[in-house]
Amino acid sequence: MSDGHLAERAARARKIIEAPRKFKVCEGCDSIVARHVATCPNCHGYRFNCNEDDIVAHARLLASRPQTSVTESDMQ
Repeated sequence: MSDGHLAERAARARKIIEAPRKFKVCEGCDSIVARHVATCPNCHGYRFNCNEDDIVAHARLLASRPQTSVTESDMQ
């Protein structure tokens, strides 16, 4: 895993941490997605955690490790 990949994840996490009200955590795959989406673009789940403290904690966790989840682009 490259340092650039982890730096990119950290940069995305900073944006989420600065404005957690704009995001939510998918209960299906643990992805952090925009608050306005109705279904998760990665797993098509529709159950979300909108608690801002949980979103910040999850963003910090995801920024500290390499990506392990399957994304929509992986499915194409």
